[in-house]
Amino acid sequence: MNYSGIDIQLKDFKKSMRGYDINEVRVFLDDLSRQVESISYENKVLKDKLREKELSLLEFREREETLKDTMLTAQKVTENIRNEANREATHIINQAKVKAAEILGNARFRMKSTLDE
Repeated sequence: MNYSGIDIQLKDFKKSMRGYDINEVRVFLDDLSRQVESISYENKVLKDKLREKELSLLEFREREETLKDTMLTAQKVTENIRNEANREATHIINQAKVKAAEILGNARFRMKSTLDE
C-alpha cells in the first residue's frame, strides 16, 4: 500500500504500558510525513518533466521524418532535373550534328559547283 504524508501523520497506534514514547513516535512520523510529501512532490515534478521531454522527443521525431521526406523529394527532383538536362543536351548535340552534316553537305555541293564552273 502506498502511504501519503497525511496517512503517516494520521496514523494512530495502540497504547500499551511498555510501548514507545508517544512524542518520539509523533516527531518521527511528522519527519517521515514531510519526507514522503517532498518525495511525492519531486516524483510528480519529474514525471511532468519526463512527459514534456517525451512530447519534445515525439515532435523531434516527426520533424526528422519530415526532413527525411523532404531530402528524398529533393534528391528525386535533382535526379529528374539532371536526367532532363542530359536528355536536352543529347538532343542539342544531335541537332548540332544534323546541322553540321547539312552545312557540310551544302559546302561540298558549293565546292563541287565551283569546281564544275
